[in-house]
Amino acid sequence: MRNEHAILIAYGSCAEAMNLAPVVLELRRCRRIRPVVGAPGAGSETFDQVRRLFRVAPELDLDLAGCGTSLSDVVMRARAGLTASLERSAAYLTARGIGSVLVDGDSTLSLAVAMVGFRGGLPVVHVNAGVTGSPPEDYPDGARTGRLIAQVASLHLAPTAAERRSLIDNGVDPDDIVVTGRLTVDTRMASAGNPFGDGRAAARVRAAVEELLGLGRRMPDFEQSHLV
Repeated sequence: MRNEHAILIAYGSCAEAMNLAPVVLELRRCRRIRPVVGAPGAGSETFDQVRRLFRVAPELDLDLAGCGTSLSDVVMRARAGLTASLERSAAYLTARGIGSVLVDGDSTLSLAVAMVGFRGGLPVVHVNAGVTGSPPEDYPDGARTGRLIAQVASLHLAPTAAERRSLIDNGVDPDDIVVTGRLTVDTRMASAGNPFGDGRAAARVRAAVEELLGLGRRMPDFEQSHLV
């Protein structure tokens, strides 16, 4: 459709791909949103399991978005004040019709895509916002990366009320946060044979994205007592 909004769903590891697959499936149900999956080395065998389980495969090679270098290098150059690389990467996305970006967690790739999207004036959606895989004292880079993504994100999708509190403590506007529930639950359900999982977390992601784009309204936050 000509009036579809293309949103880049970016992942850089099999774990991220498994986590975001239910979101891709859910967004495919939207008539006015087209999810475009992007990953470094889009043809890599790394994501074969996700292709088989979910029929989700990268369409956009994020290595090319780095214009001859990795997106991680793009971020390093940006931190050094060399923003031309960010601008070229943003132009690469917009030339392909990307209107917004969605990233997961606190990986370097997520930060890179978020920075590129922000530089290009694209709304940035942060799934698993407020989450750090390890305690901050054990993994300070992850905590810093997550906070940097939070600074450029337009929409923060936290899995639980605990992450919501963490985001608010770090200065995020509560109105920009949605508690979705854990996407890993949807992934387990989907890999067991239900192509859309139980829909709880992924549906909240979809509804929040629709509201951000002016296409619908968000669902109520997932209550802590209902989380699995």
